[in-house]
Amino acid sequence: LETLLHEAHETTPGAQRLDVYAWFNIFNFGDVDATSLTETQKERIRSWLSYDTSGTQTHFLDPGIPEVQEYLLSLIRECVSNYPVDGVNLDFIRYPEEEAGYHPIAIQRFQKLYARANAKPTPNDPQWNEFRRDQITGFVRRCAAEVWRIRPQAMVTVCAVGFGGAPPNDDFSKSSPYRQVHQDWAGWAREGCVDIVTRMGYKREHIAAHAKQFRDWADFSKRLLAQCSGNLVTLGIGGYFNSPENTLVQYREASQRGMGTSLFSYWRPEAGADSTKRFGAENVLWDRIGREIYPEF
Repeated sequence: LETLLHEAHETTPGAQRLDVYAWFNIFNFGDVDATSLTETQKERIRSWLSYDTSGTQTHFLDPGIPEVQEYLLSLIRECVSNYPVDGVNLDFIRYPEEEAGYHPIAIQRFQKLYARANAKPTPNDPQWNEFRRDQITGFVRRCAAEVWRIRPQAMVTVCAVGFGGAPPNDDFSKSSPYRQVHQDWAGWAREGCVDIVTRMGYKREHIAAHAKQFRDWADFSKRLLAQCSGNLVTLGIGGYFNSPENTLVQYREASQRGMGTSLFSYWRPEAGADSTKRFGAENVLWDRIGREIYPEF
């Protein structure tokens, strides 16, 4: 990290300084056995992995385990304390699905908190969903407090899912992000516990229903911005499954609304990158975005 920071902060005459963010995949750990951790460390991580309703262990750390949250916060605290990062980005700051989060420790905590019987809660149990949502929101708040305490000027940003359609009547509690993966990113933006919501609302422009969802989410995001104090919400564009022309169409939709954008991904900015083998800076789409969308820059 020290080497990367040094390279990123080096400037040449006339060049602008680059902001450097520490990117954390929060609860998505991946394959424990594929890591270089010691066996003792692997065993600890395995004991924290969540379960789904069938009893199958997943690759996600369970947010309902206090030790998990403390450990992740310690990593963020160490990073912000020891390195001059400009911000911290939280990815996978959610549950993987509605059927996740069934670690025995999490269930035990839920039952004690809500004075419930020993039966395992169902995925659609309102109190169980509230409990899981509180685990994610609580972590975001604690993370923001730690980052801003140590480095007040640092940014706290989150990767926010945009599954399905925009919330009906702007009621975010009826949206898929809120109900399916327990991620209340609209609430975080209104509350002010994040600086930027990088929304991953990737939609295929050539599918009419998806194109409508992209615009509906864009309109919701713009209205959400009006309710926030200085926070930013970007419109996520899934370039990797759109043609260059359709990617530019979605960029223009964002421009018409005065909204910022985030494109996934830099390496595969459009659907044809795999066949043309034009990845990253070699892809001609970046030049088109500069000329057609941001000519003033």
